[in-house]
Amino acid sequence: MSNNDLILEEIKKLSNNFLESITKIDEKIDEIILRVSKLENKVQIIEHNKNNNDTRKIKELRVENIELPDFDVIRALNYKDHRSILYIFKLYYKNKLNLKHAYPIRIKGQRSFEYYSNDEWVPDLYGNNIMNIICKNLENLFIKYNVIEKIDIDNLLSNQEFIYKLSNDVYKRKLLPFIIEEVRQNNL
Repeated sequence: MSNNDLILEEIKKLSNNFLESITKIDEKIDEIILRVSKLENKVQIIEHNKNNNDTRKIKELRVENIELPDFDVIRALNYKDHRSILYIFKLYYKNKLNLKHAYPIRIKGQRSFEYYSNDEWVPDLYGNNIMNIICKNLENLFIKYNVIEKIDIDNLLSNQEFIYKLSNDVYKRKLLPFIIEEVRQNNL
């Protein structure tokens, strides 16, 4: 073999080694791209879940039977005014885990609100639906506890008068500012 053949052979080996190295680098790059793509997908899923969890943590505002300990309901009934409503409202609807939406109510304007129901924000001009739902739920709750077995006879009648007021539209409108102020102070 001549000197040129040896050089040519050496160049051939080097080029094969170089090609193998490039192939390995390409494979590594493809592997890195695949890993980055998987990470991006995971980040998107986490962000999507985070955005969805913001609303999933919110207690829906809908007509329902509220279940609370006897002590809390009887304590709320003793006030017989807006404090009764606020006490139960804070106890039942306030979300301590979600700072953005502590309550299932958003204030959109001076007299425009939204409430969270059926996994969506429902517009409520003047807040009439909000108060109807809250008062209906609390009326049912208080009726369930305003019985002789749980309340002394002296308070039974005055509690019933208060519970009856919860179905009055004028009284509901008087309660709305207290609810809205509570929401305003706690929702960001």
